[in-house]
Amino acid sequence: MTCSATSPSIAWLFPPGEPAPALSGTGQDPAPKRPLWTHAVPHTIGGSGARGCVPTGLVPPGPVRMWLLTGYHTLAETENAVRAKLGGIPLLWERMEAVANLHRAATAVRLHFENSVLRTAGLTWTAFVVLWVVWIFGEKETRHVAAESGITKGTLTGVMKTLEAHGLVTRRKHPEDGRLVLLALTSEGERLMRELFPEFNQEEAFVTDRLSPAECTELAVSLREIVKQLEEKGEERRQAAVARDG
Repeated sequence: MTCSATSPSIAWLFPPGEPAPALSGTGQDPAPKRPLWTHAVPHTIGGSGARGCVPTGLVPPGPVRMWLLTGYHTLAETENAVRAKLGGIPLLWERMEAVANLHRAATAVRLHFENSVLRTAGLTWTAFVVLWVVWIFGEKETRHVAAESGITKGTLTGVMKTLEAHGLVTRRKHPEDGRLVLLALTSEGERLMRELFPEFNQEEAFVTDRLSPAECTELAVSLREIVKQLEEKGEERRQAAVARDG
């Protein structure tokens, strides 16, 4: 499938056989209040067969496909199927379950935020993270923004163009090295983040509602240890894997 800025399937993930919904700005419904993004890529969701285009900028209005939030199968069904399939293989089950649920939780949280508070603001998760990085750290080289956001420089380029078109960020050449570009929030970008983040935090409270404050602290400590492990030893292990396979 091909994605373009005028494709009716952009930014939608929908079951096989279901027609893509019309989007604002395609001539099939009223013009949007916000321009559409300019970058999107085809995407398929795991084994569900869901297809669509995942944008790198702002999101359109429209119904939410909440069935994608936690996957086609429930958590219990997935864990039972994995154990049935892999039961004969010697594995570190506790480690596997920790990482699998970390990934599943991260995906569910991201989709929930994109389909709630960020949808209201017209932002994708990636666009929000870019705004967050520049909001917290101030004007920053684009290469460093990409690294802090966990995205490629190419992806950042698409996001920047969209955010810039909406007056949320501004770019300028580095005063000491014209090859480098600095990214900063505009006054409108600052206003948006100040108004948006308290609402974002309310969703953080919602997704952790089954945990006590002490359990939230314990979870944060455990997740920091995973991040530290990768920061301190991940590169060495990755290089060893490349050398071994090469």
